[in-house]
Amino acid sequence: VLYSYSIGFIYILGGLLCLGGLGPAVAFCSEHPVKTYGYAFFFSLTGYFGISFVLALIKLFGALVAVTVTTGRKAMTIVLSFMFFTKPFTFQYIWGGLLVVFGIFLNVYSKNKEKMKLPTIKDVRSWLLMRKKVRFLSQNV
Repeated sequence: VLYSYSIGFIYILGGLLCLGGLGPAVAFCSEHPVKTYGYAFFFSLTGYFGISFVLALIKLFGALVAVTVTTGRKAMTIVLSFMFFTKPFTFQYIWGGLLVVFGIFLNVYSKNKEKMKLPTIKDVRSWLLMRKKVRFLSQNV
């Protein structure tokens, strides 16, 4: 994380120097020190805690749980943004969410193939025709 942030800092600093934006940025920060440095400190502190939380999730529970938690947080942010701000709702939001859930399912399934057995078309057909209650092995996982 330190290396990626350091490289990003160098890229941004180089862009500011090339485009001449460093002087106006320093002047603005010196005119509004409480807002700029205070917000930067708060943003850095919350970012540090967020990254520490994600890295602790990976260390304790694995990458799948960490990705699921961060994806759930992002989904909740999108839901809350629809609740508080008016914007057009398209089917692509639902399609994208279903793709994420399907990707998580495929990841879990690939790691537990021997424990999970998905029903075949023949199983589903006989279940629908006979209306008989069928219990699949995947329901025990």
